[in-house]
Amino acid sequence: MPGPPAFPPDAIQNLYDTVHAAIPQSQLGGIYANKPGYHNARNQLPSGDYSVQRADDKKGDGWAASALDITLPAKYMKQLTHRLIDATFDNDDRVWCLREFFGTTDGQNVTGLDVRDKRWVTSDPSHLWHVHLSVYRKFATDNQQLQGVAQVLLGKSGTGGDTDDMNQEDTEKMIMQALRNYHLGSDGTGRFTPKKYPSVINDEKNGVADRLQRLEKDNK
Repeated sequence: MPGPPAFPPDAIQNLYDTVHAAIPQSQLGGIYANKPGYHNARNQLPSGDYSVQRADDKKGDGWAASALDITLPAKYMKQLTHRLIDATFDNDDRVWCLREFFGTTDGQNVTGLDVRDKRWVTSDPSHLWHVHLSVYRKFATDNQQLQGVAQVLLGKSGTGGDTDDMNQEDTEKMIMQALRNYHLGSDGTGRFTPKKYPSVINDEKNGVADRLQRLEKDNK
C-alpha cells in the first residue's frame, strides 16, 4: 500500500519566507523535487542515495523534502554565501542542521561546504544564481532550528543583533579615522581636547571599541 505523498515542510517554507521578508528581491527556487538528493523525500529514494546515508538523515519524517533553493541577485549571492562560510568555520550551532550548502563568493565559481566536515564542495553552475541548502532530514520539520539558519543568512547574531560583515581592512580604516579625530579634537580645529575623547573614541555609534574587541578575539 503506498504511503502519503512527499511534501515540502512548512519549516523550510518558513525559512524562505523569513529571508524573503528581509530581501524582497529573493525568489523561491524550490523545495520538493522528485529527483536524487535532499530535494526528494527519503521514502522515495534508493538506499544508496547520498542524502539518506548519515545518522541524522535516517531520522525525521520520511516523506518530507529536505532542501531549499533561494534565487538571489549577485550582491546577495555573495553576501549570503560568505555568511554561511563564516558561520561554518565559527562553529555556529545554528548551521549544524545543514549537511551542505552551495553558492558563490565571486559570481564566477560555485563554492560550498559540507558543514560538519568543514570540507569544501562544489556543484553545477546554476548555483551562481541560487543558494542551495541541504538540511539533515532530522531537522526538515524543525521550525526553530531552521529559523536559526534564516538568521545566519540575514547576518543576525545568535543574540538577535546584527553580525558585523566589515572586514579587517575596513575596521582598521575606521580605527585610524577615530584616532585622527581624537588627536584633532572632535570639532576638527586641530586642538587637542582630551575631554572629547569619550565622544570620539568610545561613542557607541562609531563601533570602534566593538571592532577592536572582535579583532582581538579573531587573533587569539
